[in-house]
Amino acid sequence: MGNARFVVYEHQRLVVGDSYETRRGPVAFTEAHFEALARYQERTGTAALRLGHRSVRVAQHVGYLRVGPVTLEIYPKLGAYRPNDDWRAL
Repeated sequence: MGNARFVVYEHQRLVVGDSYETRRGPVAFTEAHFEALARYQERTGTAALRLGHRSVRVAQHVGYLRVGPVTLEIYPKLGAYRPNDDWRAL
């Protein structure tokens, strides 16, 4: 598993086996990515992530989260409806 930098929105769910946008193009969310985020959530008890069956849902959290080789760039859910706004600049 290499480094993966996923671009997601609040409340978006990442499912093992599905592909998601990154700065370098689409990348599959793997079992290893899921395990890294699950271990982090279980160790810290963070409310930013909610675990499901082979999936992780980003809760009410906006910002940048790095867990080992997995990076989540999390934008406001409003961004999904206003894609031309530059959320990175905010």
